[in-house]
Amino acid sequence: MTSDPKTDPGANRRKKTRFAVSPDFRMKVMLALSGEGGTWKDWSGTLVDLSATGAHVVVSLAAVAFPENPCKVKLSFGTFKLDIPGTVAHYVCDARYSTCGVQFDFSNASVEKMYGRVLEPVIASATLAPAGSKADESGRYREEYRGHGQARLVVWREKEGAPISGFEYQLGRYVAELAKTSGEPAALKAALKFKPGASTGTSSPLDFLSHNQEQDARWQFSLAASNLPKILPAEERKFFLSLA
Repeated sequence: MTSDPKTDPGANRRKKTRFAVSPDFRMKVMLALSGEGGTWKDWSGTLVDLSATGAHVVVSLAAVAFPENPCKVKLSFGTFKLDIPGTVAHYVCDARYSTCGVQFDFSNASVEKMYGRVLEPVIASATLAPAGSKADESGRYREEYRGHGQARLVVWREKEGAPISGFEYQLGRYVAELAKTSGEPAALKAALKFKPGASTGTSSPLDFLSHNQEQDARWQFSLAASNLPKILPAEERKFFLSLA
């Protein structure tokens, strides 16, 4: 029997777009599963994808879960820590690992808002696709990738096939840019510049970034740079991963 999306909330949830998460993604994840007697156990996991309402997490075969059981997805990166309550939507085992589908519970609005900080750079990276390449007015070779909403990555080279010489990456609210790429990764990370990107939801865009906004931009860039899709050349993914 086919579900009616007008009467079945689950049918609407299943329509939410899933955004792929790279194995290189900097965000760490633990899946907390409830057991007998109300005890909880944390399992180290790997994110497969994220959506606005849930996630798929790969965990050890030793983990046991059943649909509708309560669970928590625990995310951490740097000083950022977020525990998202939810329920097990489905649980599939194969020969090497188990995959747990989690339906998030966002009854706490602050948890949903914090989760949005994670989902935003995932969307800005996972959805990138080639949008053309050519020599620009300066004579440099320009490769462009576009993603969901305002997401856009422009990579420059001195000529086609040459090493990356600079880039501009718009994540949405923020833009990361690097004018020169000579030097060690640590020096390049320090040389990264951040500026306002798209509108913050008000009638006018940001005029400048405060210290806290710049730190947030750098944090989001680290996540996005570690989650580039395989449609980008391996050399470019390796370069951005070194800056994440």
